[in-house]
Amino acid sequence: MALIGTIRKNTWILVVLIAVGMGGFILQSVVSGSKQYASGDNFTIGKVNGEKIDYREFEQTERILYQNSNSDNVYANKSNLWNYFKNKTLTETLVEDLGIGVSTEELLDLEFGQDLSPIITARFKNQQTGQVDRSQLDQIKKLIDDDQLPKDYKQFWAIQEKEIIYDRLKTKINNLVAKAIYTPKWYAEDNYNLDESTADFNYVKVPFDKISDDEVEVTDNDIQNYINKHKNLYTNDEEKKVLKYIVIDVKPTDKDVKSLKNSANELAKDFKATENDSLFAITHDGVYTNVYYKYEDLPEQVKADSIPLNIGTVIGPYEENENLTIAKVLDKKLVPDSVKAKHILRSVQQGDAEGYAKAKATIDSLKTLLETGKESFDSLAIKFSQDPGSSSKGGDLGTFAQGRMVGPFNDACFSGEKGKYYVVNTRFGVHLIKIEDQIFNDNNPKYKVAYVTVAIVPSQETQDSIYELASELLTTSSSIEALEDTAKTLNFEVKQSIPLKENDFTFMGLGGGQTSRSIIKWAFEDGTNEGDLAPEVYTYTNKKHYYNEKYVLVMLEAVYPAGLRNVDDARKDVELLVKNKLKGKKIAEMIKTPDLAEASSKFNVKIDTANQVAFKNKFVNKLGNEPKVISYAFNGEKDKTYGPSIGNSGVFVVKPLFVQPPAVKANVINVQKTLTDKVRNEISYRLLTSIAKNVKIEDRRSKFF
Repeated sequence: MALIGTIRKNTWILVVLIAVGMGGFILQSVVSGSKQYASGDNFTIGKVNGEKIDYREFEQTERILYQNSNSDNVYANKSNLWNYFKNKTLTETLVEDLGIGVSTEELLDLEFGQDLSPIITARFKNQQTGQVDRSQLDQIKKLIDDDQLPKDYKQFWAIQEKEIIYDRLKTKINNLVAKAIYTPKWYAEDNYNLDESTADFNYVKVPFDKISDDEVEVTDNDIQNYINKHKNLYTNDEEKKVLKYIVIDVKPTDKDVKSLKNSANELAKDFKATENDSLFAITHDGVYTNVYYKYEDLPEQVKADSIPLNIGTVIGPYEENENLTIAKVLDKKLVPDSVKAKHILRSVQQGDAEGYAKAKATIDSLKTLLETGKESFDSLAIKFSQDPGSSSKGGDLGTFAQGRMVGPFNDACFSGEKGKYYVVNTRFGVHLIKIEDQIFNDNNPKYKVAYVTVAIVPSQETQDSIYELASELLTTSSSIEALEDTAKTLNFEVKQSIPLKENDFTFMGLGGGQTSRSIIKWAFEDGTNEGDLAPEVYTYTNKKHYYNEKYVLVMLEAVYPAGLRNVDDARKDVELLVKNKLKGKKIAEMIKTPDLAEASSKFNVKIDTANQVAFKNKFVNKLGNEPKVISYAFNGEKDKTYGPSIGNSGVFVVKPLFVQPPAVKANVINVQKTLTDKVRNEISYRLLTSIAKNVKIEDRRSKFF
């Protein structure tokens, strides 16, 4: 009972726990140094530099962080969690070698002291004031000291402590490297002089398409040579697989639509008869708000009907966004277009009944003072309002339209009377509202309308029949070729995936849930070979209406091993580049001398001039990204012609004309600082990535999920 009482008095604990589960927001830098599960490889999900990552610890952390997370995010959460454990293990290895740590006193200061961790300042911020909620932190500290934290929150806080430690250790490591970064004076001067210089030059560009495709032949040997010359660009860090697949959409038949329309007509009768419109709308996939709309702002289908829009009028069903929609006019009256108001807010955490009672008592006493004329609204707002945006302005909220404020607040302002005071509760707390003015742009009535919908979805019979078709297509096909041939006769498109990695979880725009993950797991299972058909029909379910909306058939098309990519693997990425290089060689051979006029005449292209081209600009107007051209322009001799040179978009002949040095001499100290700061700012996300490339990382995730 004592623990229940503690929770009731500290409802913010529940709020934080829900937020943790919903968002998984502590993921990126959570640290768990526990070594309690190091018993054997059966539970080893990976290794970093020989250090094991235990699946039981991984799973426990996932449960704590994502207990209320959306199921669609499961594999994204797992992927992020893996990255955290990998980086955490790598960091632990680094700090152990460097002798870096975080003491108990330092940790307490980061949690509750004057040097709060950025994790604490971000997570325990009062939404109304924008400042750290010190009172909340004090309550937590007292509960910790008294050993009164609820179990789940204690687990969360333990993880958060490790996260704070990790963040501080990472900062210390980054600072060690950052302090070692130095930009020499000569480099700063050279860099400035180049970046701030401009060049004028003449050039001829002969585009690759001046040579037709049939004039060059790209051989496998050409592609292999290109790959060999650019190994860093065409090396697979791990094995990849390419799938062919067929997506069969499940759509409602005419019979399904007719049946749904009959159901919608019956629903319209019930909607007209009901007296509880809000409940009816909510329970039938509908929409209900207290906002009143101008006639011209109503849906076209509602206005299109010649029936007068009187209270109780039902319109529809009509088709709208794959739904059959039914509208009902709930009210019709003159409502302000906008309202000018002031308010005093006493903030309360949601669910804190005691807090609401205290806030209500304060607001009621303030209302009495105002009604008796003893105080002005402005002075009370400045003294008592906890809305940081308006309290300093005497509670003034300015002028706002319908729907801009939360429901109860909106209703009071647009249904109340000018000059009167109203007390309302919202999710932010208790408000005392004064309506300063109500603005009417015209005297036309506005309409409050509720809507219910019937989704136009395929029947179970339709879903089953299409599944049977997909199953028959699979079972009667003995090979990829046979399946493709049959699919074409049925007008089903056979598509090809991008190269997939073993731990990928999203599949070709079909989402990142269990079905996509199952497809990829099948492709990487032992015994799955090129040319195999997946033995099952994969089903994707509509996440809103829970019907089977797609059936997918899958085939393993190709396997690309880890290491240097082979010709077939790289062909799509490389073939055009190689073809352009071959075309470029032909063009260059046809330009016998580096002469602008000759190149211009031979290929019927103009001699162009580039003026004031800055060296620091990677892309130049009309040229694009052509580093060789820029090199000639800035480093070549004046009036000497260079080329032909094969660039990225064509073959160039270049004639430097003039290089303009910087007009202002470099402030070397500032340039040094700018260049140094740029590198230092990149350390936080590049350091671990760089170190990881030189560390053996064993990834066994696919064995577990």
